[in-house]
Amino acid sequence: MISLMGLANASGYNLFVLLCGNKNSLRDQTQERVNEAFGLDSWGGSNEKIKSLTNINDDYNESVKADNGTDAFGDALGKTTIICIKKETHQLKKLLQHLHELKKSYSPTSQKQFKDFKTLIIDDEADYASQNTVTRGQTAINKALGNIRSILSRNTYVAYTATPQACIAADYTNLIGYPN
Repeated sequence: MISLMGLANASGYNLFVLLCGNKNSLRDQTQERVNEAFGLDSWGGSNEKIKSLTNINDDYNESVKADNGTDAFGDALGKTTIICIKKETHQLKKLLQHLHELKKSYSPTSQKQFKDFKTLIIDDEADYASQNTVTRGQTAINKALGNIRSILSRNTYVAYTATPQACIAADYTNLIGYPN
């Protein structure tokens, strides 16, 4: 995942959302590895080119104290931004809210800046919670991930899992889970 992020960053991707299962320990471990790989301090922070909105021991809701998307992403704009977030509805909903607010905050002439966010969404343990497992409607996590993809015009979704059969039963029209 780190190598893929490095290659994507070199190719112009500037927003990385890492979906880290539902355990604090796994999210913290991923955050620690990202910090080390990209030269961020132990709590996330930033360097000249990269800013992490999350840090070790604090998921998105706890790390981002901002009330709106403009404040949340404010000092990260112009830098590569990394978010390590658990697949929990309250975490994903806050991220989605901030992305909506950020998009609305741009004037019509600067909407292009938001549309040019090249985003890489990496779903670690993609067989957990990301798949839509109901026959009618969508599960909350699957819907939230689809909404995040929908608001970000230029995004790529990559699913990592030890059980690749999970995508076989996925609906190919769904934005999450099917390799299209």
